[in-house]
Formats: sequence, structure tokens, C-alpha cells
Amino acid sequence: MVRWFILFGLLLAVFSAYPATIRVTTDRNPVPLGETFKLIFEVEGKQDGEPDFSPLNKNFQLLGTGQSSALNMINGKTSQTRVYTLTLMPLKHGKITVPAIRFGKDKSKPVTVKVQPAGGQAQQANKDQSFFMTADPDVTNPYVQQQIIVKVKIYRKIHWAKADLAPVQSEGVEIISRQIGKDRTYKEKYKGKNYTVTELRFALFPQESGDLTLLPLRLTARVAANRAARKGYKTRVIHSEPVKLTVRPIPPSFTGKHWVVARDIRLQEAWSSELAKLKAGEPVTRTLAIIGDGVGVGQLPDIELEDMTGIKIYPEQPENQEQAGKKGFLSTRTLKFALIPSDGGMHKLPAIEVPWWNSTTDKMEIAAIPSVSLNVIGTAAAALPPAGSLIGVEPDVVQILPEQPVSAPWRMPGDARYWSWFLLLLWLVTLIAWWRARQSLPKENPQTPITPEKPAKALRNLRKACQTDKPEDIQIALLDWGRAIWPDHPPHSLEAIAQRVGSPLSDEIQSLSRHLYSGQATDWDSRVIEKEASQFEVMANSAPQDAPASLEPLYR
Repeated sequence: MVRWFILFGLLLAVFSAYPATIRVTTDRNPVPLGETFKLIFEVEGKQDGEPDFSPLNKNFQLLGTGQSSALNMINGKTSQTRVYTLTLMPLKHGKITVPAIRFGKDKSKPVTVKVQPAGGQAQQANKDQSFFMTADPDVTNPYVQQQIIVKVKIYRKIHWAKADLAPVQSEGVEIISRQIGKDRTYKEKYKGKNYTVTELRFALFPQESGDLTLLPLRLTARVAANRAARKGYKTRVIHSEPVKLTVRPIPPSFTGKHWVVARDIRLQEAWSSELAKLKAGEPVTRTLAIIGDGVGVGQLPDIELEDMTGIKIYPEQPENQEQAGKKGFLSTRTLKFALIPSDGGMHKLPAIEVPWWNSTTDKMEIAAIPSVSLNVIGTAAAALPPAGSLIGVEPDVVQILPEQPVSAPWRMPGDARYWSWFLLLLWLVTLIAWWRARQSLPKENPQTPITPEKPAKALRNLRKACQTDKPEDIQIALLDWGRAIWPDHPPHSLEAIAQRVGSPLSDEIQSLSRHLYSGQATDWDSRVIEKEASQFEVMANSAPQDAPASLEPLYR
């Protein structure tokens, strides 16, 4: 035994004296975009350290890593070889360089992989008509910073367990991409065939002019391997077709100071008091709102009001609000200004104008509020405070509410210490009375624990309802079954149950819900509900948690 240890130590000493040699190969080159290939690292000799494959994440998606090692002796020479096999998927087409990978102090040589465009793969996905994806923009020649709505539709006639849509990527022009709302699923007929469609919408904002190419969107999904049996899943990757756009620069005819392009820009204003009954020295609040349809809140311009003779103006922090709809973003910026007139008489505030570019009519327009006249009565008794304060009081103490006159603060009558002791005594009496009433309440009986018989009985009732094939009976039985499975947090709707179970049970429950409430005939299968609920009931009883983990979201 000792001799074997000595021999092994000698072998290690022999091959450790040689530096490591790293060879890099691929199992195929070129590679179509949307398909995987294997990248193989062979390390011969003493390896200085573990490899760092993180540089690959820039242009590839790492789907798997394998490792093996061998000890060889040829002609009296001993060598150790360690092999790393990586399964990669390219993120874009073209000639992509696999960077040098470090193994401690050693490193491999770069390798170039040619990735072919995804057109052939996307066309093949459309050809089999079972699982494919489309991406359609609402405009092909936008202006710089104009909102582009890209509608992404995923068509499928197969079941999936989870799906992951990669972020939107582009070439040529920098863009800002934001998803609008949540994805929604519905039925649609495409080229005469019925599909389940998952739709997503993205708002893109190009930051400069020039040629813009939206690279093919990539969806990685776990789909059913056997459509008939619905058992077993495999990984599939589909791509949309690339989209080419031309981004136009700011037109020379735009004369505004701040460039903003939208479907609509509106200005609104409100006052906290009647403009014909203002008093010198008393503040009045002017509220301005700029509303933009088809722009993000960060693209809305600011409105500044400057002091004028006889009126001091104190701005407050603006309030921003953004809503997402089918047509993109609707943004609102609300600005409040406290105006304090010091001299009586008529004061005329200038008009407010915001130039903007109408993306629908393709011309410049001006959103405006006309000039306003203020009728101020009297003269201020004291000098106005400096900027940053309001009537000698710190700004965080005084709050001017719109549509309400400013009234004098209420003061406690009498000696303040007397009232403080009286309120303290009253609070103690109330606390003692509450505690005694609490002690007199009857003790609650502990809840009866949920026994396994209750889920089993609910499942039997669900099976009977599924055999009748009546949607109303199945709905009632599903809700009873859900309450039995999750007694601590019972679901109150079919949608709530669908969120707690996996596919294909969740798909059929959602289809049943749409059949009951949408007013349209929707395909659903009671046999699938019966079968999957039976399997789920077994897993639920064997698991310690109250509910199984839900599927990963489509887009994270």
C-alpha cells in the first residue's frame, strides 16, 4: 500500500514539472443563431487554478458545464488531462470571438466562432406552425427619443412549464427599452389555425439618429416533449425576425428649447383662491400640470416661473406620475408655486408656452396657458421674506393646500401644563379600561386541524364534477378543493388557484375561467383537470409547504 502512495507521488511530481497546455475546440463551426454548440477546453499538465468562464456571458448564454479528467502514461511519460465541455448558445449573429479564459496564471487562446443569422431558424419555426414568435413595431421611421411600441406575440400549440424572454437588444443606435404592463394570454386564430398567444409590449426610445436594428428576440422555454401524453419536458429556443428601423434627427423646423416628441402634450392649471379676491401679503397656490401622451416622465420639460414686480414666487418639488397603457406611457408632471403679492392693484402673469413635436401630424405645435390677471387688494404690512422661506416660517412647517384658504392655527386654551396632565390622566384611564375588557373576553378555541380526509374528499368531489363535464359544477368543486389544499390561505377564484399550480393544470383552469366569464366559447379539457389535480394532491400531501412553487415569470 505504501509503495502505491510513493508511486502516485512520483507520478504527480513528474507531470507537475511541465507547464499546462490549453487547447480550445468546438464541435461545429459555423453555428446557426438559436442553436447550441459545445466549446471544449483540454488542459494538459498541472492546472494552476480553476477556470473563470464569466467573460463568455457577454456574447453567449451558458446552458451547461461538464468536466472529466484522466491520467495517462505513454513511453514512460505521465500526463494529466482535464477536459471542460461547455454548452453555449450565441446571443447574436456574426463573427464572435471567444475570449481568452484564465486558469489561474495560465490562459487559453481566443477562438472565433461564426454565427449565422436567425432567419433560417425563425422561418423553420414558422414552418412547423407549433411554436413561433413575432415582433412588430408600430413605426419604422421614428424621430430621436420618439416612443416605439413593439408588440411581441408568442404563438404555441404545445404546453410549456416555464419560459424566459431575453432583454431587447439592438445594433447601430442606443435605445432605452421598457416593458409596458404585464404579459397577457389569449386564444387567436392565425392562418386558419387556433393558437394560445402570449402577448408582451415594449416601449423603445432611441437616443440618437441613424440606422437601428432590433436583434431577434430570444425565448428559451421548457416545452412538453410528448404533446399527446404531456409528460416530460425539453428545452426549446425560438427567435423572432430582426427588425430594421431608421431614426430621424430633430427636424430643423423645430424651434423649441427642449425637444419632446409625443402624440399629445397638454397644459392645465388650478388656483387655490379666486383671482379677483386676493389680498396683499397672503399666499396663493398656483398648480400647473404638463401631461404627455407617448413620452416617459423623464422626457417632460420643466416649467419655471420667475419673480415679477410686486409678486414673489416660491416653487415646490414637482410630483411625477407615469401610467402604462396599450398605446404606451401617459406621463404627468405636477408643479406647485406659492405666489405672495406685495402690492395692490392688477398684476398680469405672462403666458406659458411649451413647444413640442406631434408624431401623428409630423409638425411642431405649442401647448399654452394664456396670460392671467390677478386683482390684489390692499398692501402688505411687512416686508416679504427672502427666497427659501415663507412669511418668516420654515418651509417644512407651512403647507398650502389647494382649494382651501389659509386659516390661523388653533391654540390650546388655558395653561398648557394643566391640559397636558389632564390628557395624560384620561389616556391612562382609557388604557386600564381596555385592558380589563380584554381580560373579560372568552378565550378563543383553537381551530380544528385540517386532516388529510378533507383534501381527499374534495378531490373525490372534483373528480365527479369533471366526469359530468359541467363548467359550473367543476368551478365549485375546484374552489372547494383549493380551500382544502390551502386552508390557511384559501383561494377565492379560479385565477388564484391557477397561480398556485403548474402547467398544464393552470392553463386548463384559466381556459375554464375564460369560458365562464368572457361570454365566448373557449376550449378546455375536464380530463386534464381531473388528472393533474390528482397528481397535484399527492405532491401537496407529501410536501411540507402549503402550496407548490409557482412557475417562473415569462419575463424577469
